[in-house]
Order: sequence, then C-alpha cells, then structure tokens
Amino acid sequence: MNFEKLPFDALVAALASEAPTPGGGTAAALAGAMGASLAEMVAALTVGKDKYAASHAAVRPIGEAAVRARGRLLALAQEDSDSYDAVVAARRLPKESDEQREERSRRMAQANRLAAEVPMRTAQEAAALLTEMPELAEKGNPNAVSDALRPFDVEFDRTPIKPQLIEQARWDRAVGAAETVYAALGALERA
Repeated sequence: MNFEKLPFDALVAALASEAPTPGGGTAAALAGAMGASLAEMVAALTVGKDKYAASHAAVRPIGEAAVRARGRLLALAQEDSDSYDAVVAARRLPKESDEQREERSRRMAQANRLAAEVPMRTAQEAAALLTEMPELAEKGNPNAVSDALRPFDVEFDRTPIKPQLIEQARWDRAVGAAETVYAALGALERA
C-alpha cells in the first residue's frame, strides 16, 4: 500500500481495519510528516514575506529541515508497514523440519530487528524537528506559527494557542523531551 498516494479517507480506513498493517508506527510517522508539513508552511509564510525579512536567515533552514523530515517520515511510514509485513510473513513460514524452523527463526529475528529499528528512526526524525520548534515559534510568521506548533503541543487542551502567549517552559519541556528521546535511542543502539 503506497501511503503517499492514498486518499485520506482510505488511509484512515486502512488504519481502522483488522489488517496487521498499517499500524501505530505507520500512523506515528504520518503524523510526524503532517507536523513537518505545517512547519514547512510556517517557514514559507515567513520567508515569503518582506515584513519578516529579519527572520528569513533563521527560518529558511528550519523550513528546509522540515522538507527533508517530511520526506523521510513519509518513507518511514511505508518502511514501518513493510517491515511489519515481513514479521507477519516470517511467522507464517513452515516449521515442520529443523531446517525450516532454523530458517523461520532467522527470518523472524531479522524482521523483528528491522521492525524495531524503524520506529526508532521515526522517533529520531520527529525529535530532531521538535528541537527546531522553539526558534520557529519565536521567529516564524505569528499569523501561522500556531499551526506548526499545535502537533507538538503535548497538552492538547481546548484553549486556542496564541503564538505570543506560548510559555517558554512548555518549549523547554519539549526540547528536554527530544533530548531524552535522543539519549534513550542512543542507549538502545549501543545495547
């Protein structure tokens, strides 16, 4: 299933189905890609306006990073689904003989490792973009910046976010969370 080409209603129907894929890892990567898209939008609405010229140099690289992140997250969405499909396929391999059990075991281990690595890379990609959000909040077009920040607002309260009212503490926590994710991922990679 090519998630990039799938209409949105078909995508959410696929997520709701009883099929093993797409699943949570795919949904997480797609949500990250949507967040990156919104960061791109804010960067474009900032860099495209002369009245924000003082912010262009700071915001342009954030927009470029968001473009790259969106592409990688879309690829990771597909890779997540494909990797879990490989786990399912490995589980279905025959296991009557010793050779078949050995091959099945080898393929399951290989597929499970990849299926675990993809969400780690998704988390790394999202965390890297998350670290850019405080600067985008500060220097981005104030008429649009809340659109980019909303996916990263962990509280999801019902109060509309006003860019000028975003508390620094919230973003300090967000950057701290991203750093924690990086540290945890580094520990997992070393294990």
